Amino acid sequence: MENKTRPSRGEIGAAPSIRPLLSRIRSPTLTLAAAIAASAAILLPLLLDWPKPYAIAFVGAALGSVTIAWGIARRAALQNVCVLLASVSLCLAIGELGAWLLNSSRPQMTDSLEFIYDDPDLGYSLQPSQRAQAREVYRQRLLFDVVYTIDTNGFRVIPTAATSAHCRVVFFGDSLTFGWGLADAETMPSQFVAASRGSYRGYNFAQNGYGPHQMLRMLETGVVDRVMGDDPVNLVIYQGIVEHVARVVGRNTWDPRGPRYVMTADKQGVAYVGPFHGDAYVALLEWLEKSEIYSYVTNRS
Repeated sequence: MENKTRPSRGEIGAAPSIRPLLSRIRSPTLTLAAAIAASAAILLPLLLDWPKPYAIAFVGAALGSVTIAWGIARRAALQNVCVLLASVSLCLAIGELGAWLLNSSRPQMTDSLEFIYDDPDLGYSLQPSQRAQAREVYRQRLLFDVVYTIDTNGFRVIPTAATSAHCRVVFFGDSLTFGWGLADAETMPSQFVAASRGSYRGYNFAQNGYGPHQMLRMLETGVVDRVMGDDPVNLVIYQGIVEHVARVVGRNTWDPRGPRYVMTADKQGVAYVGPFHGDAYVALLEWLEKSEIYSYVTNRS
């Protein structure tokens, strides 16, 4: 026969005693503390430039959302929203770690080149008078380990240049013409001048990531004239690739302040109208570049 013993008065009074505890847990003070802790977990990794900041921030957002859902929120709808946010944040954190692993499997390049990132005409340029070490490794295999020498004008030197040559050749282009991964004497401009056997003196105005818009701006602003002085130019070589079509209209992530040109009203030429983007866009881009997912996607495009 079923035992139907009635509970004692002490047992009856024990259950309602939990309610004041939940009320204290959901107090405004604890709500504020949880909000501050979640905000700190999200913002500090980004503001202090921690390694893998977005992964840490997303984990902080997930923990903060769970805390609000289980300890603070009173309505079921708000709890569901917080759980959803926690799930999304946790998935993004896992995505950041996965993208980091994929990015780490690519060739790892390090260099000590110093840039001017707010060049008013070109968007970015090299600091003059520097010798920079550049090294790239892929799966523990050394691809190159070279030194780049930058002259007093901020351009790659051509050590084979003959100062007494009677002809002048000017080179424009991107990293291919600059000679990325090559020693000073191995670059295409240097090899060209060496092959001329003293007939040409060369000037390498190429830079990593540059396009035809930087070449035009250098000509318009007198950069080439300042470097060459009164010497006449006998030959101009521009080494281009298909990707330069996208660069000239600003469709890249490394040149947000590059010179922007638009067609003139008569469609017969182009006119300089300023940089591609303003300070707000550049600031947003700097934050996005801290994301491993963003780096993975942009490096694939």
